[in-house]
Amino acid sequence: MQSTSGGVVEFSPPPDPLVSVIIVATGAAPDLLGCLRALAANTKDVPFEVIVVENGLAPGVSNDLAFGTRGVTIVRSGVNRGFAGGCNLGARKALGTYLVLLNDDAEPQPGWLPPLIEAGEVPGVGAVGGRVLLSDGTLQEAGSIIWHDGGSFGVGRDLPGDAVSLRFRRRVEYCSALSLLVRRETFNELGGLDEGYFPAYYEDVDFCLKIAQRGEVVLYEPRSVVRHFESRSSTQRFKEFLCLTHRTRLMERWPEVFEGPTHAVPIDDDSVEEAIHLAMGSPPRVLVIDDRLPDLRLGSGYSRMFDVVRDISTAGYRVSVSPTAADDGDVDALGALGVGVVTEPLAEHLRRRTVRYEAVIVSRPHNFKRYGWMVRELQPDAHLCYDAEALFYRRLEAQAELAGSEAAREALCSAADDSRTIEAEIARAVDTIVCVSSDEAAALRALGAREPFVVEPWLSEPALTPAGFAARSDAFLVAGWLAGPESPNVDGLLWFVRDVLPMVLARLPWVRIRVSGSAPPQAALEVGGRGISFEGHVGNIADFYGRTRACIVPLRYGAGVKIKTVEALQYGVPTVATSVGAEGIDLRGTAALSVADDARDFALALTSLLTDRVAWEQRRAEIEALDALRRSEASCVTWGSILAEVLGERGALESRTERRAAT
Repeated sequence: MQSTSGGVVEFSPPPDPLVSVIIVATGAAPDLLGCLRALAANTKDVPFEVIVVENGLAPGVSNDLAFGTRGVTIVRSGVNRGFAGGCNLGARKALGTYLVLLNDDAEPQPGWLPPLIEAGEVPGVGAVGGRVLLSDGTLQEAGSIIWHDGGSFGVGRDLPGDAVSLRFRRRVEYCSALSLLVRRETFNELGGLDEGYFPAYYEDVDFCLKIAQRGEVVLYEPRSVVRHFESRSSTQRFKEFLCLTHRTRLMERWPEVFEGPTHAVPIDDDSVEEAIHLAMGSPPRVLVIDDRLPDLRLGSGYSRMFDVVRDISTAGYRVSVSPTAADDGDVDALGALGVGVVTEPLAEHLRRRTVRYEAVIVSRPHNFKRYGWMVRELQPDAHLCYDAEALFYRRLEAQAELAGSEAAREALCSAADDSRTIEAEIARAVDTIVCVSSDEAAALRALGAREPFVVEPWLSEPALTPAGFAARSDAFLVAGWLAGPESPNVDGLLWFVRDVLPMVLARLPWVRIRVSGSAPPQAALEVGGRGISFEGHVGNIADFYGRTRACIVPLRYGAGVKIKTVEALQYGVPTVATSVGAEGIDLRGTAALSVADDARDFALALTSLLTDRVAWEQRRAEIEALDALRRSEASCVTWGSILAEVLGERGALESRTERRAAT
């Protein structure tokens, strides 16, 4: 534990720290104790040590350090060895697997260190830097770039500190050493920082180029944040002199780095984007257009879309997401995947000189109707793909059959006809269409689509929860309420409470049906009471599934594969679903899922799973068999493999002139 009680900054270094934080303090060092206080207060759950290098430190400050701190390793140098020399001196005393070079005028913010370590553990990563804020909270840098003439620039300078467009992990040419993580072994093998850049500036650029030379990369990790009280140790004029001198030294030291078109020239505002992309290695770019940001916490297909963008990013593409209706998703979770968010108007973004997409994926028919033509016009070389996560006309047709009045039925049938017309136009207009089941693929072919690709929506994160029958209780209904009162989840819950639950309660008066999901509509809340418990947002969904004995999916209409059913099976929870809830799921010949449309059959199946250990264990064994079969399949179609195929064969594809016209 670290503490700042009584005015003394106290650390408790372990004998074998994972991280050694090295702080070089020179002269008056007015911000040193503030740096140490922030470090103590905001660094949790990581075994670390603190090494302060007194690099020609003023005597009074040295005394403050000695009497105002505990648990700090102090390394004294009577003369100013420069920033590089001070870091090298501190590194010789370090015990950690990782070194973090931290300026004495930087204040780490809460949770700053774990993201650096997480990124540093990615294979092939040599160093990691975080997001740096100025004292007023605006950005100093979100990773840094090197121009063609050797000049450097902090990306995002003076933008808001939480600028969403820059909060994605990416490869960069360098990050400033004011907060830079590197393996101690790597640091030593490279001989530390070059002390020829005395007293400061460009030694971090030089070091990151050494990392690249050995075949490793430098990452920018936006979840790690420090606040920097910039340039208190030197005048602006002296800083400019040092930067100009050391920039010349850098170019003389690395002539091969600046040969050829490997660096952008600062022509206009778009040059920063060009430099970012070049530093990333110029990967092919993919844009995803959907209502909201992909988010594992949401239903309505957004958790599945999170897996889609993860798959594409992992396959080596640079992925950006443009939300058309709301952008309140988990930006940091996307950023950790290297997925960026488009925050400017889509048309403006697509017109940019430096924005060229290899593929654009549009999800949901209303988005394609609004933006498909825009993509064709502004990104004519992009491969246009439609994500048919569900066929909306099929859901409306099924909903019409359950309508409570003739007027409602006619309105739903009319809406279904309109949706079928739009989805047929999409099927014929796009270059590639991807759906979630063979049933949906057949329906798309009937609408005139070229051969659709099928990507089953098995999620990447869930794993079988280990608890047995006795360690579990209750039933679980996973619900998302984004669609409001018209949500299929509302209709399914009302049917279950009205027709199924009374029969279950008659045999199991103690039963509790837990219902998840934030902000259920009033129509759903009104059925709460005996046997029904609304849980709201469930933070640790894996833990929740691990304590649940059975899941229910009582949907009476819908389209596509139901992610809640897939998720329950992947977590190993025996599940009862209607035929709608089970639609499109390939069970590989197993009996992993109980399917019942009749209320009495549904109640009997659920009661059996809740009370009969043998029946529960038999169903669990079938789920485990399905899981093993699915994981053993060698050839699995993924979004990454689809893009590799369609983009690799673009020269052999038929002319897209007709499709462009249709769009």
